[in-house]
Amino acid sequence: MEYLSRVLLVAQGFQGFRFHSLCRKFQLSHLFFADDLLMFCYGDLSSATLLLRAFLSFSEASGLRMNVQKSCLYANGVPAQVLQHICSAAGMKLASLPFSYLGVPITARKLSVLECFVLVEKYVLATLHNDWARIFILPKSIIKRIEDTCRNFLWRGSHIYISSPPVAWDHVCKEPEMGGLGIRKAYEWNIASVEKYIWWIASKKDHLWVKWINGIYLRGKDWRDMKCNVSSTWSWRRMCHVKEALMDGYMGDWWLKVGNEYSVQHGYQWLNCGGTIVPWGQFVWNRLGLPRQRFIAWMVMHQRLYTKARLARFGVGNDSLCCLCADAVETQVHLFFECIYSRKCIQIFLAKLGHFDGVLKLPEVIVDKMGREIQCRCRAVVSEHVLAKYDEWVIHLGC
Repeated sequence: MEYLSRVLLVAQGFQGFRFHSLCRKFQLSHLFFADDLLMFCYGDLSSATLLLRAFLSFSEASGLRMNVQKSCLYANGVPAQVLQHICSAAGMKLASLPFSYLGVPITARKLSVLECFVLVEKYVLATLHNDWARIFILPKSIIKRIEDTCRNFLWRGSHIYISSPPVAWDHVCKEPEMGGLGIRKAYEWNIASVEKYIWWIASKKDHLWVKWINGIYLRGKDWRDMKCNVSSTWSWRRMCHVKEALMDGYMGDWWLKVGNEYSVQHGYQWLNCGGTIVPWGQFVWNRLGLPRQRFIAWMVMHQRLYTKARLARFGVGNDSLCCLCADAVETQVHLFFECIYSRKCIQIFLAKLGHFDGVLKLPEVIVDKMGREIQCRCRAVVSEHVLAKYDEWVIHLGC
């Protein structure tokens, strides 16, 4: 491709060749991406002919031919007669924006919901959404659909909405040490991904896109003075809005990684700064327990398990007594801490932790132990207790 690039550079130096109005400042006539080629010129017959002759010269020398079936011509503001001559000379069909390239829509206007609906229909939501989020600021309606689908899969195993989830999505998206599951919020992750481009502009990265922005939009101005006007593209207007949210973080270096390089993860954490660290985080999220056990323990800490007392509040079931002892109302506290079976498990657990005063203050003991340096044996005991509570819940479901 280096030879082709040199041939095209020679062609753009011939008399009669005119650059595209937005490419003249950068002397840009072509771009390569993998085995794809994009050529740009002014919308006249002489400029297009010079580029085509240069490509034909390369084809004769290398034996590589253009795939006419996969090649298209895009033009705007070109007279119909001139456009017809160019199409005949190139042997390509005339197409129009938007079009899809590598699964991503290429368009000069605002992304429509219909163009983004593939993100909702695809089952690989996380991967596909992350790819698009690095390029566009997605419509909020699409982001809401993505989060709704992920939420329904988490709680019901299906994308269809059945009932309200037991834990609010904002709590689910918190970091594990703050009482959540660590699932990323789609909108904040999208903004953090796009902020990377603002960081490139601010740090004057050696990228063609950054040079384009500086030459077309900024024109020597400071990046903090980025503004959009009526003629600005939709993507640039959205960039200007993101810039306003980024300025505080840039000035304070709050989300910069070591080496002054922007990290999307650090940008996301900066956007979601705040929150209180829960004392039971290490009790629930330890590596010794199975994921299903840790999830049930997390639900216990949020008091969102569907015990008989909780179901009775929704008018489900007639019996609210504990299924293990049948001596009291089956609340979550009773099932895991006050039931005869649970108290025996707690006594064994406290004894292994070295707590022999006979007082069953399990939450306080857990927090006290977690506040110290936890040895491997203590971690194993905590994991054993989580497993015991999980078994209790399984027995409860079988009642």
